[in-house]
Amino acid sequence: MTLNEGGLARWIAKMRTPNVGFTDRVIRFFVGIGIFALGAFTGPFLSNYSLGILSLLIGVIGLVVLASGIFGFCFMYDVMGINTLKGKISHNNEETQQVTPKEQTEAVR
Repeated sequence: MTLNEGGLARWIAKMRTPNVGFTDRVIRFFVGIGIFALGAFTGPFLSNYSLGILSLLIGVIGLVVLASGIFGFCFMYDVMGINTLKGKISHNNEETQQVTPKEQTEAVR
């Protein structure tokens, strides 16, 4: 879905639909904390300016991964049409429908 198809409000409403399963969320949560900590705690000890910027970028990436684990929505999953929820709800224009894992796998292929 692009912004032109239904406006910003519909796109934001779609973002509220989780597409990350429980196991995926737990992994993202802990990996996000680890990546953020790596970026946050190595930055002050680096004397080179470019390495400090790299440390900041690593910290931001960690925050994005952590946020996707907390909120259960991954933008890249949405773009690629991936949904790791079991018994997931998939949006088809205005309708919501239950999608089985087998149907989801067939739709991705």
